[in-house]
Amino acid sequence: RLDCGAFLRRTGAVQAGRRQLLEALGLRERKGLDPGAVGEAAERLEQVGIILVAAEAKWVRDQVRSAFVGPGQEVVEVTRGQDVRNTFAEIEPELVVLDLQIGNMGGVAVAIDLRLEESGGRLPHARILLLLDRRDDAFIARRADVDLTLVKPVDAGVLRRAAVPLLAAAAAEAAELADPDEPATN
Repeated sequence: RLDCGAFLRRTGAVQAGRRQLLEALGLRERKGLDPGAVGEAAERLEQVGIILVAAEAKWVRDQVRSAFVGPGQEVVEVTRGQDVRNTFAEIEPELVVLDLQIGNMGGVAVAIDLRLEESGGRLPHARILLLLDRRDDAFIARRADVDLTLVKPVDAGVLRRAAVPLLAAAAAEAAELADPDEPATN
């Protein structure tokens, strides 16, 4: 039996996620794919080292893990928001993926905590992707100063593509730190 309401809600969420992704990548929706852009995006993803995911729900952690399975990529999982700061300090990941719902310290609180630690000079800059429960939660994500938001449910492909601009920025930042006189190219 088909539940039309659930189908429409899910389809709407998928379309909203697609629009968010295209906007984040700075692309317009079009019929064909640019092979050069796809190859460049794949190359950037291969340069990713460590991704930290904080989510209580196992399915969210599984989606993030399956999005980043390339050589040299490692996904570190935490299930409590309180553990993110210490884990981040230990491993210094290129990307932090936070679920909005993480027990008693949710994704917004964790993002604010990381930003405060960064502004105090106690942690390096964090690239943060926040997974929202619904599109209406986007206003609170802006308050948390996250780099990108996606509305759940998301699949591994959407996560992988959404991470490209964040990881490209992290790579450019690392290149600039390595040789501050040489301009970074993207």
